[in-house]
Amino acid sequence: MRRHGAATPGEVAAAERQRPQSLTRVFAELESDGLIARTADGADRRQSVLTLTAEGLRALERD
Repeated sequence: MRRHGAATPGEVAAAERQRPQSLTRVFAELESDGLIARTADGADRRQSVLTLTAEGLRALERD
């Protein structure tokens, strides 16, 4: 998400060579920690889009 901007969970999973189901808990924890935000896709309201929050960007910079 940092390099390519907002992405669906499926896009993130594909980029990481993972299955979306295996990242469900990770996405939930990142969202709970305020590191990513999940919004509905404007084109397909059933799909969600993940974006890094300001805190998420700071965490990446510290890492």
